[in-house]
Amino acid sequence: MAYREVSMWDVKTVLERLGRGESRSAIQRATGHSRRTVARIEERARAEGWTPSPDSPVEEGLAGRELTRRISLYMCLWGSIRS
Repeated sequence: MAYREVSMWDVKTVLERLGRGESRSAIQRATGHSRRTVARIEERARAEGWTPSPDSPVEEGLAGRELTRRISLYMCLWGSIRS
């Protein structure tokens, strides 16, 4: 599949859906990202200290924005390395 950039908004959406307990397949259908991309976002978020929770939204001020920014940057770098 062709390289596709993952925006901060996409990362936030994926993490919120994971927090609600949605499956990777359901997230794939809703966002258009592959299950592997969803898994990479989840793996990177967990490495940054994120834990899924349906009660708290991903973006709670600066910490949430920084998390999504770091994951987006990681996904962009990962894509450019693979190309």
